[in-house]
Amino acid sequence: MSVGVCVALLLLLVLPATTGLWCYLGTTINHEIQCEGVGCVRILRKERYQSYISTRQDMPKLAMTCLPAETRLEGPEPEGCHTNVMTQEERCVCYDHDFCNSAPSRLQMIGVPVLLAFHVFQRHHLFL
Repeated sequence: MSVGVCVALLLLLVLPATTGLWCYLGTTINHEIQCEGVGCVRILRKERYQSYISTRQDMPKLAMTCLPAETRLEGPEPEGCHTNVMTQEERCVCYDHDFCNSAPSRLQMIGVPVLLAFHVFQRHHLFL
């Protein structure tokens, strides 16, 4: 297999993972969204409520959204997570390919093993 074919396959596997900005909730990738903006915002708000069965409890509410490209021009939000002392609201802003953690996208996780398997198959096929 030529080097050009390897490079083309690698680009096909990696390019879809880098076209958008992947935002993850914590370390689980079950709650993922793809962001086409310049960054991701996650807001975790703990609200207290009274139920019929129990006393007051904290009920976390989560909001995740993308920052449009124009927000970079208007004075960007500082990157990282910040907690409001009064409301206990946690607000995270990220401009990288992950959402304040190191969880890779699914395409990045399966891309390398698929490429290696294809390369091994091609080498084995040449020697037959």
